[in-house]
Order: sequence, then C-alpha cells, then structure tokens
Amino acid sequence: MAEELKRAEELKQAEELMERAARAGDIDAFYKVLEREPLILKEIEEKEFVETPLHAAASAGRTNFAIEMLSLRPSFGRKLDPRGYTPLDLALREGHRDTVKQLIRFDPKLIQVRSRERKTPLHYVTEINDDDLLSEFLIACPTAIKEVNIQGETAVHLAVRNGRIQAFKVLIGWIHRTDNREILDWKDNSGSTVLHIAAQTGQVEVVKYLTKERVDLDVRNPENKTALDIAADGIADDPQNHSALSADSNKAYLQVQKILHRVGAMYSSELPKSITMVDVLTVPYKNGRIQKKAKRAVDSRKGLTEDMRNAYLVVTVLIVTASFQGVLSPPGGGWQSDEKDNNNNKNNTALVLPPPPSITTMKYSESSIQKANAPAPPSNLKNFLEGAISKESLFYPFLIVNSVTFAFSAALTYMLLPFHGHDTVLLFVSLMFLMGAYSMSVTLIAPPNSHWIITTGCTYAALLIFHGVFGYTRLTPEVAATKWIPIASVRKFTRRLFATDLFHYRLEKRVRLGKYMT
Repeated sequence: MAEELKRAEELKQAEELMERAARAGDIDAFYKVLEREPLILKEIEEKEFVETPLHAAASAGRTNFAIEMLSLRPSFGRKLDPRGYTPLDLALREGHRDTVKQLIRFDPKLIQVRSRERKTPLHYVTEINDDDLLSEFLIACPTAIKEVNIQGETAVHLAVRNGRIQAFKVLIGWIHRTDNREILDWKDNSGSTVLHIAAQTGQVEVVKYLTKERVDLDVRNPENKTALDIAADGIADDPQNHSALSADSNKAYLQVQKILHRVGAMYSSELPKSITMVDVLTVPYKNGRIQKKAKRAVDSRKGLTEDMRNAYLVVTVLIVTASFQGVLSPPGGGWQSDEKDNNNNKNNTALVLPPPPSITTMKYSESSIQKANAPAPPSNLKNFLEGAISKESLFYPFLIVNSVTFAFSAALTYMLLPFHGHDTVLLFVSLMFLMGAYSMSVTLIAPPNSHWIITTGCTYAALLIFHGVFGYTRLTPEVAATKWIPIASVRKFTRRLFATDLFHYRLEKRVRLGKYMT
C-alpha cells in the first residue's frame, strides 16, 4: 500500500514537471522527465479527459514543443481535457495562430475532432473574425464542412446565425466550388435551414446569395412556415411603432420578401400538403413513374461499379464511332453533285455506286438514266439499274436508324460519366459539336433536293433524343420543375403543380439509398 502511494506521488510529480516543461516549451526538460519515467506518456494516454502535455503546450503557444509531443503521441491531438477541449481548441481560443497552423499541417484531420457540444475547430473559427484561418481549414480538411454540432448546425448555419457575413461568403464560395450545395438545404435540430435563419434575422445579402445558389425556397420548418412566411412574420404589426430600429428591421424584412417573391418563392398556404415518410411507406409499392425515376437516379450512381461503368463506356463509344463512320462512308456509296455537266439542271445528280463491268459513271436525272463516258451497255444493265434503285430506296431508312443509334449512344456515353462540374459541361458542348458535324455529313451524302429537310430532321431528332435521355437521367425533378424557368410567375405555377411529386421523389430517393447502406 505504501509503495503504491509512493508510486502515485512520483507520477504526480513527473506530470507536474512535464506540464511545466510544456508550458515553457523546454524540450530538454521534457526528455529528462521521460528518462526518469519512460511509461508516463502511455499512462497519460490511457486516461480519459486528461490534460496532456500537448494541451499545455498548445494553450501556451509553444509550437515546437506541441509538434514534438504530437510526433510522439498522435493520439494526444484527439484527447479532450476535463473541460472538453482538444489541444487545437485551446490554441484557437488563446489566439496562437502559428501553433494552430503547424498543428493542422501536421495532422489536418484534427479539424474534424469534436469537442464539447460536438463543435469542431471549423465551427469555432466560423464564429470568430478569422476568415484567413477559415479558408485554410477548408483547404486542409475539405470534409469538415459537413460536420454538425449538437444542435445539428453546420458551419454555414453558425455563420448566418451569428451574423458573420464574410465567413458566410467564404463558406458559400467553398461550397459552390466543391459541388456541395446540398449542405445549404440541411436542417438543424429545430428544423430550420440556412434560408430560414437568414429570413428570420432579416439578412438581405445572405438571402441574395442563397437564391443564386438555387436552394429549396419552399421547404417548411416544424411550424409549417416557409422562408417567405418567416419574413412576413418579422415585419412589425404595430404601425404606431416608429422607432429607428423597427423601421430598419421592417425595411430588411420587406427586402427579403421582395427577393423571395422575385425568385418565385411561395407561402405555406400556397403549397400542397407535405408528404411524409409514413405516407410513402404505407402506400403499396406500385413501381410507378416517381418510384422508377428515384430508383434509376440512385442506382445509376450507387449500383454501378467502376468496372461496369468502364465496360459500358467502351461499348457506347464504339457505337458512336461506328454510327458516325456509317454516315461518312454509307454502304453502297452516297449522292454527289455532277458539276461537270452544265446542260442539266440543279436536280441532276450522280449516284456513286460500285460500277459494273465497262461502266464508270451512271447519270441519274429526274426523267432518265443516261450513260456517260462509257462503252456500250452490257447485257445485265437492267439488273444493275434495279440494284441501284433499291439501294436508293434504302438510303432514308438507313439514315434514320443510324441517326437514332448515334444520338442514343452519345447520350448514354454522357450519362455514364460521373458528374464533375465544368469538365462534364465541356464534354456536353463537345458532343453537341459532334452532332453538328454529323448533320453536316448527312448533308454531304444526301440528294441535293432534300438537303435541308434531311439535315433539319436529323439534327432535331438527334438533339431530341439526346436531351430526352440526358434529362431523364441527369435532370432531377427539382431542377426540371423549379430551377430553370426564367419567369417568376410561371416558375411559381410550375413548382406548385409539381410540389407533391417533388416531395414524393425526394422521399423515394432516401428509401432507395437504404439498399446501399452497409
């Protein structure tokens, strides 16, 4: 018993010496303590909610000592002290920027470690006026933007709730560039989105940014209110209240209302009844239009392995190549203008076909087929002409089938590629130019009297098929029904018309995602 007490006293003294060395940044003194007690770091590591030497060094701004300690015991960077803070939290709160930068450079994942109230260092940096550190945190640990605190709030929620406009701009710029816009529609534990908070606090500039990012304008909070309802409630009801603060507040809420009206937002009373998950799951599954669309949207991303995607891409690219080559070199030859004969009208053409013996070129006109620059016709001329006419009659069916094949394979090629923002847009533009080249090739091989009809028909058919497949697989109902209509009144009418289907579609997608949750 006496030996245990003595040992405990020795460890306590060693820990005190180590803490003093950490606060002084004395690495030599630290190693002297380590020589006396080689297992002291392991014993500290096994304790819960303990102030490690790394905590002491970080709170004192001893950068070199902190990095030395983090090198020896990386787990210390994730331990909480008795107050619930990590070493990075303490360095932030004490304002030691250099220490913070070195710690996240050594281990960027420290930015995601949750301290008390499940707050991460990114949440804390968002709440203070340090936008430089905020941008460095985002670059060092991109996934930290998705962390939520105990209230279910992201860093964007905190920036808007605390009125940190500049921090909000930094976050919105990051979200826009990393294609994480879905974060803007996340709800906190109280059921409020970022747009709800901005409307409630009358932050006009934030509302402008959010509407440009095409967030969900008509989502309801637990009180069954949309952002437009919240802005209307914020306007002072008492007309006798003429204080400057009330006037400014009313002006802000009126501006928020005006912005939301302009982009087609609606009041809760204008929307149909919301569909809940219970409503979806209790209805017998009929594999209807919405269910099929949600199933395809999820399965196209989750159910297709990389090897399967690559195999499909190889096949579709081969079909695109073959169909394009088919119009460049059609079977049996193509139609060409006869520019040498000035005696014939513009409708005279030469049919390029594999010539029979002793025939080099056959002249084809509206009234007759004449021999040109050739000896006497052979005895089998009748059979040859019948073959030429039958090939002519197959030209249009071949062109239609080939155009449909080309358009479908081009659309499927685009569909199979993962969506990566601007790179995919460039591919889309390239495919559009390829379709233009296809139409021009059709013009070159088509009979002159039907150039315009064939070119226009093939172009519109190809674009219709391409956009149909693209729209069905890429443009979700949220985009198709609510995002891209330029006229606000028409956009509002369309969104009201499809609101129930949108709610249903989103819930069906969430259900389908359960198949891939392991």
